[in-house]
Amino acid sequence: MRLSHWSYAVVVGLCLGTAGSKALAAGPPLAPDMVNALESLQQRLQDDGASQDEIDDAKAAARRLQGGNAADRWARVLFLQLAATGEARRGRDGAAADLYRQARRIDGVDGDSRRRWLDQEARLRLRAGQTAQGAELLGEWIERHGGDRDSLWLMAQAQATLEHWSQAANWVDRARRAGGMNDTRRALAASVYQHAERYEAALGLLDTALEGKGDDPDAWRRAAALAQRMQRHGLAAALWEAGWRRGALQGREALEQLIRLHVAGGTPARAAEYQQAAFEDGSLPRDVE
Repeated sequence: MRLSHWSYAVVVGLCLGTAGSKALAAGPPLAPDMVNALESLQQRLQDDGASQDEIDDAKAAARRLQGGNAADRWARVLFLQLAATGEARRGRDGAAADLYRQARRIDGVDGDSRRRWLDQEARLRLRAGQTAQGAELLGEWIERHGGDRDSLWLMAQAQATLEHWSQAANWVDRARRAGGMNDTRRALAASVYQHAERYEAALGLLDTALEGKGDDPDAWRRAAALAQRMQRHGLAAALWEAGWRRGALQGREALEQLIRLHVAGGTPARAAEYQQAAFEDGSLPRDVE
């Protein structure tokens, strides 16, 4: 199951910019000509919108620095980050993720940079459709560094995409405790709980959604169907009738379903009232069926 409405947001930034001194200070001191080369390439990437030539130049510079001393390794890391930023800006998320992976595995990289690039790689792989690998990396990042609520919801989405419903439900539990619920996340959580056969939790979320979106016919249908699946036919009839009275559910098919649900839910007199009124106003024909 791939929920295409979900966005795997990735914040990619050039390694220098306004935070240039901080980025450079995170590693060994670099020679002035190396600093100039990095700043020049960054400027070209910004001016040209990450053209292929600039990306190739960044990769070539990183290759030339392979196997050097500590300062060379740090400069290589920064060139790789520049190349990764360019690839991501051109929509080549898998290639950008590979470059971040190279960068964070180089000896001498500080812990903060490794942490940040692990997160970047995970999100890029998810965005590139490499869901299993991205979920594994994101889970590693969360367990090591403690994920924020957005990361927890992202992990729940990734597990749902993989159809790992039990795991997805556990991540939804954690994400709900962290907060940040919105309509999209509520729909995700309800879907996950339903697939994980945690029907009470799913129905609770759908009830909340109905309060805010009472005119959405699909929301009423989902809630009633879920109640039926839980063998709570009276509740299914009550939900359908509420949607009918609100005007969200309309037409002959909806009316016939309302009558059937009342019969199944133990309120046949109510079903008869609706059927008789439908005969009288012509909504339903007086046929054998």
